Amino acid sequence: MTVIVTQIAVPMVNSNGTSRAELQKMYTDAWHAANNLMVQLQKGSPHGRDYQNYATQAEYKQARAEHLARTQAVQKIADDLYALALHVRK
Repeated sequence: MTVIVTQIAVPMVNSNGTSRAELQKMYTDAWHAANNLMVQLQKGSPHGRDYQNYATQAEYKQARAEHLARTQAVQKIADDLYALALHVRK
């Protein structure tokens, strides 16, 4: 898996803050949830048959573009969470 991170703020584990284990669990659980969301989004990808009664393909193309934007947003969140989990694991 390739993770591309563009400057996210990462926590500094210290004795006065949240424990390393708790941070690791929080980020890992959130990462799993984001991946599960991605699976569900992929199942709901727009299909041409649901847009076949329109006069043009414009609605289908728009639905695909919107779906792609949603999946990219979720992937960015998942990538950030993965990077955070790796950071606190060190």
